[in-house]
Amino acid sequence: DTRNMQEGTFGYWYRIFAGSRGTLQQGMQYSYASRHTWQGIGDPLTGLGGSPKAIDNMVFTSFRYYFPK
Repeated sequence: DTRNMQEGTFGYWYRIFAGSRGTLQQGMQYSYASRHTWQGIGDPLTGLGGSPKAIDNMVFTSFRYYFPK
């Protein structure tokens, strides 16, 4: 069961070419996601509690070509 989830993201678009033959753009995005669960029973022999978590770093990129009107 998920206790909380956090995500942060940022990115940009860069116009490489814009003219009579169309527009070419390149974009990039970085995203960080973290998921925490509820505190578990843990290990009774050591007394340490257990709370699983997951972290994911993602990078996306794309190129776009827009046809002229």
